[in-house]
Amino acid sequence: MAGEEGGVWRHLGRAFLGLALIIGGAEAVVQSALYFARALRLPEVVVGLTLVAIGTTLPDKVISISSAARGQAGVVTGNAVGSNIFNLLGVMGVAALIRPLPVDHTTLVFDVPVMVGVTVLAAWMLGRRRAGRVEGFALIAIYVIYLVVNLAFKGRVG
Repeated sequence: MAGEEGGVWRHLGRAFLGLALIIGGAEAVVQSALYFARALRLPEVVVGLTLVAIGTTLPDKVISISSAARGQAGVVTGNAVGSNIFNLLGVMGVAALIRPLPVDHTTLVFDVPVMVGVTVLAAWMLGRRRAGRVEGFALIAIYVIYLVVNLAFKGRVG
């Protein structure tokens, strides 16, 4: 029994250490992203939609790609859908509880409609029960186009 308790405490310690490193890493990512936004004279939302979004979701993407390689489509779909729902509702909800989140006009007229449209597209793809190479390429192409439009026009629209 004593060995089991030591194991629990060791894993609990590792979990808290991992959480502390994640929090520290998140702070470093945010501060670095803000620095780049200011240095490149980009709106903070552009950096959030690109650098921060990609950086903070990399662990999810690694899990999804590994699962796809093993043929575990349920894990890929569940991870993508669950992560997006949790980020939108859970993370945004907690952040809004801490401090009100102002939303700029461009985000409302561009980013939100794109998010809704891509959600509908993804739901349609999932409803077909198969997403292959063509769909994967299309989704990546849509994301690249979205990034290009954001970088080209954000701050000048609205």
